[in-house]
Amino acid sequence: MEKKGREMLQPCKGVPLAIVVLGGLLANRHTLDEWERVHYSLDRYFMGEGIDKPDQRVQQVLALSYKDLPYQLKSCFLYMGNFPEDYNVRIEKLCLLWIAEGMVDPKEKVEGETMMDVAGRYLGELAQRSMVQVDSSNEKWSGVMSEPPETCRLHDLMRELCLSKRKGEDSQSHGNVCDSSSSSTGINKTRKLAIYFGLGINLRNLKEFKLLRVLDFEGFKFYQKSISEGIGKLIHLKYLSFRDCWGVKLPSSIGNLQFLQILDIHGGDIYIPNVLWKLESLRHLYLPYYMEDINEKLTLDGLSRLEILENFDTHTCVLKDLFKLTELRNFKARVRVGCMEDMETIINYLNATSHQLRCTYLHIVLASQVEEPFLVSRKAFTIRRLERLELQGKIGKLPEYRQNHFSASLTGIALFNSGLTEDPMTTLEKLPNLKSLVLGRESYVGNEMVCSAGGFPQLRILFLSYLMKLENWRVDEGALPLLSSLRIDGCKEMKSLLEGLKFLTKLERLEIWSMPKAFGDKVRGEDSYIIRHVLSVEILWPRD
Repeated sequence: MEKKGREMLQPCKGVPLAIVVLGGLLANRHTLDEWERVHYSLDRYFMGEGIDKPDQRVQQVLALSYKDLPYQLKSCFLYMGNFPEDYNVRIEKLCLLWIAEGMVDPKEKVEGETMMDVAGRYLGELAQRSMVQVDSSNEKWSGVMSEPPETCRLHDLMRELCLSKRKGEDSQSHGNVCDSSSSSTGINKTRKLAIYFGLGINLRNLKEFKLLRVLDFEGFKFYQKSISEGIGKLIHLKYLSFRDCWGVKLPSSIGNLQFLQILDIHGGDIYIPNVLWKLESLRHLYLPYYMEDINEKLTLDGLSRLEILENFDTHTCVLKDLFKLTELRNFKARVRVGCMEDMETIINYLNATSHQLRCTYLHIVLASQVEEPFLVSRKAFTIRRLERLELQGKIGKLPEYRQNHFSASLTGIALFNSGLTEDPMTTLEKLPNLKSLVLGRESYVGNEMVCSAGGFPQLRILFLSYLMKLENWRVDEGALPLLSSLRIDGCKEMKSLLEGLKFLTKLERLEIWSMPKAFGDKVRGEDSYIIRHVLSVEILWPRD
């Protein structure tokens, strides 16, 4: 098989992409007979086309990888030709677009799976074949709450293949993109409208896009323009995005979009009418993180098919509606606790066994007048399905570590203004599955911290930010064995790097932000031997 592999490598001409694509073709073929068939297909391509130039041979290796794709994956691959050159598309968004365009086969779901799971498998196979490049490097720097998403893109050579294949097939089956320069004839046939890099469009003409299934305004600046009521006549619409848009007022007619499955209004400055409850087909809802200017709380009790709900806020949404959302898989919420009643309601919902939640993130904001804040925090840490928790407000101390005091599913914790007087590491280092930890401003007001041997067995990300009294931090050998990213930010009383960092052999990146200039000078000078194994060291905004 080694000899056969070397023979097949010849037409790749040393081009890395061609080599990894060929590897993807062979990855699931484990016999010599299967490899022979791949080699035979390559020879037929070259002989049939009379190809002898090296660049042509590379293109044909890539073309064979496309030919080998199952039908569903071919459509998904060709769809990526809709995006501009060198465009990094969020993986979550791409999967949602595939679903909206009908490219994900519901028959491929197995028990307990969603369409997003199937779409994720499609992307995984394209990536395994090296037809799509996935970038997850930003995950190293994701905080507990603000994790940059994975993205993907097409290599230049793969994009050329994609565009050439699209020309020979019906572009309508791949969701052609229309912009403001399109003719009226094109408008009547358009099924996907996307705006990239702020291109302008006449919003009054929306109702003319009668067959539209995807409408994507992500990042567009509306500057207080109102969306036409005609958007409610786009009855085929399945995907509607105003993500990171500013100055937009949504009309109440969006409540007429009975087939809408995805509504993304995350981020930006958006007015939302209280009609979302009418969207009975909705499966994915991404709300803005902050919604201050609303006249009444949003009602969501009609969304019984909802699978993903992000940025639910007890201040702006009707809390009891949660119990109607029995199909939720992913839930991200902001809970403003002025009394224990709201907290108890959230806990009862998350601990209920009637729903299918997999991933839950809570941002709990403790009002100054809340009674027994420690009791609130203790209840929060025990929520059974809780994966990530951000706790903002003074709690004084952490619960004592016992298995029933902390959810086993907790992988991320962020604390702000907690006013902890005892070293939090003593407790938190015992959490077996914790992968990211943020100790934010005034979360700890003591002057010493210790990470002991064996502590934090799974932690990858640690941020220490504006712990204004922290002077000494000790890391024992054997602590933090998997830590890859560390940020020390604004801890002005720390005088030098801790000697224990030399034990963190997995540490890839160290960020020193807003620290005393003398601290940064030591990092570059006399303390540099401590971190000589760290791949990237960044020192920003030194202070006198």
